[in-house]
Formats: sequence, C-alpha cells, structure tokens
Amino acid sequence: MLLALCLPAAAVDEVATYGVENWDTCCASCGWMPWNIDASEAVFDVFAGWISEGKWDYAYEFQNGAVDGIDWTDFEERDWGKDDDAPYGADASDVAFMFSHGGSNCWSGGGSPEKMWFVSGDISGQEPDLECRPDSDDAWQFGDDDDDLEIVVMNSCHSADTCAWNGGAFSLLYADRLHGADLRAYMGFHGVMYNYPWSNDVMDTYVSTSRLNGLGSHWLAELWEDSIFDDADQCPVSIIWGITDQNVIDYHTGGGFGDRDNPTPHQSKRRVFMSGCDPDEGGTL
Repeated sequence: MLLALCLPAAAVDEVATYGVENWDTCCASCGWMPWNIDASEAVFDVFAGWISEGKWDYAYEFQNGAVDGIDWTDFEERDWGKDDDAPYGADASDVAFMFSHGGSNCWSGGGSPEKMWFVSGDISGQEPDLECRPDSDDAWQFGDDDDDLEIVVMNSCHSADTCAWNGGAFSLLYADRLHGADLRAYMGFHGVMYNYPWSNDVMDTYVSTSRLNGLGSHWLAELWEDSIFDDADQCPVSIIWGITDQNVIDYHTGGGFGDRDNPTPHQSKRRVFMSGCDPDEGGTL
C-alpha cells in the first residue's frame, strides 16, 4: 500500500517508511511481527504533522507486498535494481525507515561476513537472485552518485551487529562512494531487537524529538532496553560518517532529520552504543 501526501517534481525534504509484517512466500518461517506497521505509521504521522506545519516537504509509506527488494537494490549491484526510482525507491528519499525481520551472516554463520539483510514483503519475483533478502553485500548502495539518501533507520534484528562492523560491512556499504557520497547516518541494532505493542510510541517519541538534533543520541536513549534477564537487552547502535572525527561526534548529538548538515568527502566514521548492553544473539557491547 502506498500512502503519499504528494508526489513532487523536485523535493527538498523527503522521507519513506517501509513496514512488513506479512512475508507471504518470502519467508515462511518468519515469526509474526504484528506491530511493524503500527511503528511505520507512527513515523509517517510525525512527518505528516511536520508537513502541515511547513517543516517538511514529502512523506511516503509502503507496507507488506509494496516493500519490494528492488526498491532497496542499486542498479550497480543488480541490473534490475530500482532504489533510485521515486517515490518507491529508498535512495530517492533523504530519509528511509525499514521495519522488518533481519539478520547477518556473521551471526548466523556462513557466507560473506560483511553481509546484513532484511526480509522484504515482495511476492512478485522481481528480485530473483536475492530471495527476498536485499543485503549490504549484493544490493545496498545508499546515497551514491546523485541519489538522495542520507539517513537510514533499520528496525530489524542484527542490522548493526558488532561482527558485521568488524567484518567490513559498513566499509563495504560505503566503499564505492568516497567521493561526494551522501550517506550520513545509519541507525540499527546489535543482536535481537524487539517488536512490542508500544513500538509506535517509542518511534513517535524518537522521531518527534530528533527533527533538529539528537539523531544518534536520542536513538540510543529511546531504543535501549535494559532487560532484567541475562542476554536479553535491546542494543541500538548509531553509525555516523563525516569529514573529521569531531564532525562525526558532533552530528551524533547535534544532527537531526531536518538538519542534515553533510560536508563531504567523508573520511571518518564512528559507531556509538551503550557500553555493557547484552542482547540475545550477540555478545556484550
């Protein structure tokens, strides 16, 4: 399903949210995540409010079968990739949110250690060799060439695993775009993240408070869950690129969805997390 407030000829600030809780034939073994759509809609509603206040330009929402792998796959990786096709493609917007199942090779074992993925809702067979799992090794290229994407918020398990970081996933993600690349920030999770009834409230608070600052710091503060059980914390991770180490540090706390100060070329990156956070399916940070 597509929900768009307007289709622009040339946009200043665009966001696309993608929510999947029905994977059909893409993932018969995937457990139900009944609040992904609610969380995606909560994010969309915040941006819609900003539009009505003249603080944002355009917002789009895609759900379930409308979340195609082709829309997160770059043409340079697969000749059928259409991530820069507006409005469906993730790279056609400045900000993109994904809510779905996810994983990483380095945690599950086997294959390239730098590969992370999410499970799309596509049932059209338009991504024949990725099996509904667009990934950081064979599909993703964010903010490359003239594409817009600067901020990615990946709400899926293993979307920012330490082993993926150490295995080169985020260097690979950025390797082809050292000159003039736009990708500025990537929010994800080390280990398992949780889908719960109040996910929409958490995402509403995170986005609402992060329009002009706190993009990374609010992500950690709002999404961190300190479980009373061993190995069950929720561990958000903020990854920032910039021209200097100080520029990266400053953007983690001072940057926002509407304040994407983004000098290039990026020559520094940093990963920020809650020290001691200990999730399921991941070592202690």
